[in-house]
Amino acid sequence: MSIKHKAYSTEFKINAIEEYIKTGKSQKKICEDLNITSTSAFGRWVIQYNEKGPDSFYENEKPRREAAKENKNDELTRLRAE
Repeated sequence: MSIKHKAYSTEFKINAIEEYIKTGKSQKKICEDLNITSTSAFGRWVIQYNEKGPDSFYENEKPRREAAKENKNDELTRLRAE
């Protein structure tokens, strides 16, 4: 049986980390309160936040559907032109 990984938005991650920093709660307690399934993933988020800042989470975002759709349309147009 495969394990399904839950995806969290960039805003959710940043808000969770900032709550962790402001409240002084343990990482485990934050994960329980916010239903984050992996405490180790949350720990990696905290390290990334501390080392690279909150903007680093936006660098890892995958393209939105619209951008992906535009890329497909551009590729189709290019292929038709060939």
